[in-house]
Amino acid sequence: MAEKSKYAGLADLRPTKAMPKGQGPVTRQGAAVITPKERNLTGKRSDPDWKQRSVLLKNDTFDEARDILKRKYNGRDFSEFVQALIDQWLQTERA
Repeated sequence: MAEKSKYAGLADLRPTKAMPKGQGPVTRQGAAVITPKERNLTGKRSDPDWKQRSVLLKNDTFDEARDILKRKYNGRDFSEFVQALIDQWLQTERA
């Protein structure tokens, strides 16, 4: 006789895309239903005007700049700081 795995019921808890609207996954009595959480898109990663870039910086330089931004500039974000510096540089180069 084959033993049933203790994880056999997990597949029943996952909703599938093929289910009609309003009908949830089949569950056993007393079993919890796992549903994906809806999340509001906030922050720079979901903003189309921002895109993650990779820059190599020395550890000491980055750490000191981050500490100063936190202490003197109300925790200003490092990416906003770099963006402001590049914007300023572009203005001088365009002139």
